[in-house]
Order: sequence, then structure tokens, then C-alpha cells
Amino acid sequence: MASDDIWRTAWAIVAEHMTRGDTDPTKMVADGIQRERNSWLAARQNTVSICGEEASHEECPVDRHRAGGNRSY
Repeated sequence: MASDDIWRTAWAIVAEHMTRGDTDPTKMVADGIQRERNSWLAARQNTVSICGEEASHEECPVDRHRAGGNRSY
């Protein structure tokens, strides 16, 4: 089964759509998939901008807090 954060995100997306009057579950799922893809693309872009295009994932571990600009730690 999915983790709690996935359930919360799913409910948040459904709530957004329902408050706009959307009733098509396919549209809601597509929105969730698009958000996840955008997240992965942004993470990849952060890796490329920090490590360069040729770096493999293993060669350049990225601290997501630092890459995202979160300096609150």
C-alpha cells in the first residue's frame, strides 16, 4: 500500500479538482502523474546544473535541501 505522504498528496490533488467542480477521475490521476514527472525533471535538472551533463547519479550525490535552496538546517 502507498505511504501516508502519497495518500495526503493524492487527497490534496483530488480536493483541488473537486473544489473546481471537476468530477473526472482520469483528469485527477493525470494531474498527479504530471506533478510527479515535473518533480523528477526538476531533480534531474538540479543534478545536471550541479554536476554537469555527463555525471552519473552515483558520482554526484545531491543534497535535496541544498539543491532546493533550503538553508533552514
